Amino acid sequence: MEHKLSKAQQEAKTYVERHQLEKVVGQMLNALVHAKDPSPIVFMIKHLATLSTPQELAEAGISINMPTQARESIIQEKPSPVEEQEQAPICPEFTGSSNSLAYKYWTNDLWRQIYDKKTSNGFTAVSCINPDSKAKFGIVAKDAECYRTFDYLFKNVIEDYYGKDLKYKDGTDADLPSYDPTSEFVQNLRIKISRNIKGQKMVPGMNDDDRTKLEQTLRPVLQKIEGKYLDMESATDVEKEELSLYFPAEPGKAIGDYYFSAQNWPQGRAVLICPNKSYIWVNAKEHIEIVVIGYGSELQSAWNRAHELLSLLQQDLEFEFDDEYGYLNSVISEIGTGTNISAFIQFPLIAKHPNLENWAIQHELDLKKRDDGKSIVIFEKPRIGKSSAEIVIDFNRTIKEAIDWEKELQVLFYPKIEGNLGNFVTEDVWDNFKNSSTSDGFSFYRHISAAIENPDNGFTLCSKDSYSAYSSIITNLCQSLYSLSEFTYQKDLTVPDLQEPDNDGKYIKSVRLTAYRNIASFPFTSALSTAQRESVESSLKSVLSQLSGDLAVDWTPITEINKSESKRLISKGELFAKPEGGREGDWPGYRGIFRNPNGDLIAWVNATEHLTIISKSQSSQMVPRIKNLVDTLTQIEANLEMWTDGQFGYLASTLLNIGTALELTAVISLSNAPLQDGFDAFCSENNMAYTREGDNLNMSYNKKFGVSEAQSFVEFVNGLKNLVAWEEQLSQS
Repeated sequence: MEHKLSKAQQEAKTYVERHQLEKVVGQMLNALVHAKDPSPIVFMIKHLATLSTPQELAEAGISINMPTQARESIIQEKPSPVEEQEQAPICPEFTGSSNSLAYKYWTNDLWRQIYDKKTSNGFTAVSCINPDSKAKFGIVAKDAECYRTFDYLFKNVIEDYYGKDLKYKDGTDADLPSYDPTSEFVQNLRIKISRNIKGQKMVPGMNDDDRTKLEQTLRPVLQKIEGKYLDMESATDVEKEELSLYFPAEPGKAIGDYYFSAQNWPQGRAVLICPNKSYIWVNAKEHIEIVVIGYGSELQSAWNRAHELLSLLQQDLEFEFDDEYGYLNSVISEIGTGTNISAFIQFPLIAKHPNLENWAIQHELDLKKRDDGKSIVIFEKPRIGKSSAEIVIDFNRTIKEAIDWEKELQVLFYPKIEGNLGNFVTEDVWDNFKNSSTSDGFSFYRHISAAIENPDNGFTLCSKDSYSAYSSIITNLCQSLYSLSEFTYQKDLTVPDLQEPDNDGKYIKSVRLTAYRNIASFPFTSALSTAQRESVESSLKSVLSQLSGDLAVDWTPITEINKSESKRLISKGELFAKPEGGREGDWPGYRGIFRNPNGDLIAWVNATEHLTIISKSQSSQMVPRIKNLVDTLTQIEANLEMWTDGQFGYLASTLLNIGTALELTAVISLSNAPLQDGFDAFCSENNMAYTREGDNLNMSYNKKFGVSEAQSFVEFVNGLKNLVAWEEQLSQS
């Protein structure tokens, strides 16, 4: 049953509505919350005083010694019908976020100034309100005229965000030295330049027809530039996945200040995919967005590429520009230079530092922590009052400052390491090496950082120079790992004369032979920059694609393998999971697998090492697998030089993969031999180790020094042959 108001309640309700008291009090409280004034009562008195003219206050006997805004009070007697027609209608409710900047200025006074104004495209102030609850600004420009037609609203928000009395500054020439040449910290950089075509509705104000017409107008202009023009409506899932790596916030899922830009995605949108990880988006968030990805800390080359593309566009296009606000875009954070700069950086210590957020605020940066707990993304806020050159130079200096800070934290204390490595990197060893680096610039801390996080990662080698710079530690670790006092290696990558250890396949169920290689002139996978990882991939693709006959293999990038297929291939041992120990950079980019049609020859690119070759069989046939592996390695090494050393053999990022760099295994089913007291001693005498896999044993050959590759094959085959003979003897008795 509906509750009926009493006469007194009805009069009170009428009084409140007539004088708009709820709105007045709400605006006052909102202003107070934003200001966080230490004297809230005084703040509210001052706020209320500004809602009346000095004359009204004087007539009421109120005397104040502060300036008041000479604006008409919103508390009035009910006007006559004629007067009501001449007044502005009641200020509509602000439908955006109450936490947005625009909400603070959405007042009756503002409404009286803009309620009857429209742009030439018919946009009103109300149509510019962004309803998304996550919008920082609360308004967007649906065309360039919005900035001046609704000047009072936009100007207040702009000054609130950027500061007062600032004006656009020109200038793009910048000298940007690299402060992280080995890409130990900076994984990649991103330059984005946003522009809107003069005289056109901006993306938030466009309908389907508008977007289609503009895309068709821009297409021939962009097609003059080198690259592949892709209509997003016809893009494949693989193409979309690749593009999402370089446009972190997918335009079609835009929220917050880009709420309107996502409408009817991807209709009327396109992208020009240029060389060197450079892109020009059409109608994504603005009409034109140039996005350039820089490798590691190569900010200079990324900056130059972005402005080269901009210069090409300016030959045919004129952009929206305002002498005060600079280049006009739909979102206030994008005006001025229209330039955004961000960097993805690995800072394991800074990422956990309690002063990180304060540091970001002091440097006027937006900050995002990554889920891995050791990486951050920093964003330079676009500026009015600073030129593009000043912005990027300041950003580069900030990166240097942050790198210096991380390095200071690295040597500040002894990072006690658990596990076997901790026995060899004692506090004395730490003090001796903590400020050292290899000749090619890889710090000692980088070699042990993965083990600090997880002791199982051990000592991570960064490059060939790691073996000389930290030879004492490496020698001690190898002596412990291989139970040897001296290490020698003599290459003999040939196929020896062998007989099958189990010709009938009665005991041996499968065979898997693996070899690890790293291309000379590159760091190991743990220290590759993005550019280097891409070059490793490119070099291996070029060489392996030339294999022929039984060795012919087909290439599949990991980015093209869906989750279910990936899971299936990993379970079969044909695909690798995400590497660990600092080798996961750029995942899953620049990685893939080669496979032959029979599935018995597989090559992994940029897994634990640059190249992993696997020759396998679901049978007992060992000799064909050995020949297959040797022939493949021989052809590859005829075209690519690999890292080797006279003492440690083939070099790798982990000490488990050095020496002959072979991993020889066979799954064998034995009923009697493993039950004998002398089984472990037998395995040791034959340089074999084993793990149990259900009812089977996974036998592996564990000798990597003091033997050549050919000798390794002979010893492993003979060891298996002896094991099979022993099992046969036990079975007969």
